[in-house]
Amino acid sequence: MEVLEYGVQGKLKFKQFLRTELVYAQRSFWNAVVNIFPDGLLANRYLRPLAMHVSGVSSGKGCRVWKTVYITRPSNLSLGQGVLINRHVYIDSYDKVEIGNNVSIGYRAVLITSTHETESPSRRAGEIQGKPIVVEDGCWIGAGAIIGPGVRLSRGCVVSAGSVVMRSMPPNVLVVGNPARVIQELKAEQGTGASIP
Repeated sequence: MEVLEYGVQGKLKFKQFLRTELVYAQRSFWNAVVNIFPDGLLANRYLRPLAMHVSGVSSGKGCRVWKTVYITRPSNLSLGQGVLINRHVYIDSYDKVEIGNNVSIGYRAVLITSTHETESPSRRAGEIQGKPIVVEDGCWIGAGAIIGPGVRLSRGCVVSAGSVVMRSMPPNVLVVGNPARVIQELKAEQGTGASIP
């Protein structure tokens, strides 16, 4: 096993191994703490958001988070005010994830910031790369939707349930499908750009 090699190189690999294990242990601990509380008004509105904040998530007032949310790197997640995160949401925050005010994220939605280099034909899933996700104010991500690396959902965008979004979307539109495409423009409030679905 490489970890047990002797000499300077072996010590460096062992230290790197320990750092990696510590990151995984910390991540598992904080996700367990966030999800220890049963669903209910007190837990969803106060205890879980507080536990997420303590774990490193930057969050605004009035966030509601249901049980079994999983965040890979809490310090890379930023939540605006009034964000709602439903059950079984997975946020791969290898890179930054910025979620604006009054965003709703549906049941089993997935936000993925990590991808891989694909240059080598002998190993297409090469080195990991991160690309940030931005979800602007007023967006609604439907149940089971997948938001891919580098995507920006502009203000008031609605992502239909089960859609796979791999490119940025304009404001105040309904997007559907795999790959997701705009199927409808949504009305915007006068002067704000916020959607009224």
